[in-house]
Amino acid sequence: MSDPTNGAVTGAPALTDLLPLRMAAKMIPSRRAGRPCNVATVWRWATAGSRGVRLRTWRLGGSLCTTADAVREFVAALSAADPICAHAPGPVATSPVSTVGQAAAEAVLIDAGILPAQGDAVQALDKPADKPRRGRRGCRRG
Repeated sequence: MSDPTNGAVTGAPALTDLLPLRMAAKMIPSRRAGRPCNVATVWRWATAGSRGVRLRTWRLGGSLCTTADAVREFVAALSAADPICAHAPGPVATSPVSTVGQAAAEAVLIDAGILPAQGDAVQALDKPADKPRRGRRGCRRG
């Protein structure tokens, strides 16, 4: 699909909007102790995608490029598909019925021996471990 007036392909971004993948990697906020996003990560998003969503790219000569809008769309699509990112209206209030039910459930678990009783929890923390500690390679320490 070409535009007969200037030969531009419809749907393609303007050349001034295209960013090489290495520049797109610098746009992404740091996630790992202040280190920037790696170019290989952006390449993987463009070629294989993440969780079924691929980053839109365009080929410019020998370079694979994207746009800031395409990165925003990619992030929005990933967030929309993730239930953790669903924006809840606010914290869920607990009713007295649920706290009574929780106390009853804890009592049943304590009676069954699954949960320690209130006084037993402190004693369990003070008790030394039965197993000897092991080093990095599984060797016993003396």
